[in-house]
Amino acid sequence: MNKKKAGVDNKVVPMFSHLPAYSKLATAELGKSKNRVHPLVVQLGLRYADRIISGGNSRTLALLTVFKKVVQEYQPPEGVEFKQVFLTFLNNQIDFLFKCRPKSIGMGTAISFIKSKIRALDNNITAEQARMWLEEAIEHFEE
Repeated sequence: MNKKKAGVDNKVVPMFSHLPAYSKLATAELGKSKNRVHPLVVQLGLRYADRIISGGNSRTLALLTVFKKVVQEYQPPEGVEFKQVFLTFLNNQIDFLFKCRPKSIGMGTAISFIKSKIRALDNNITAEQARMWLEEAIEHFEE
């Protein structure tokens, strides 16, 4: 009986032995997140994990496109400051994506940029104003 899993090479190259072995993530496993993950982020994470979207620039542009849509669709709970709850929500999305595949340098830069824009939001800004401002910031970053 062959002990190797289909499609998985169990050879360990000493130079790369310190890195975790790649294993394909199951959709069911990823969907069992205890934090709320936007469906577009789940879809993007699966594409990252399956290497459908690869390359630093492609992954960064896909991230920005999805985050722009997430910003557009996000509705904070009534009576809660947008900035704080959205930052927590965004961190959950980012954590999920990093479970699917480690970030690229460009993704890290884009995430830092978006978080800095969120932190710079005025506390009295409405959710609609915050969404518009963040969308514009993301579009500006893409250019």
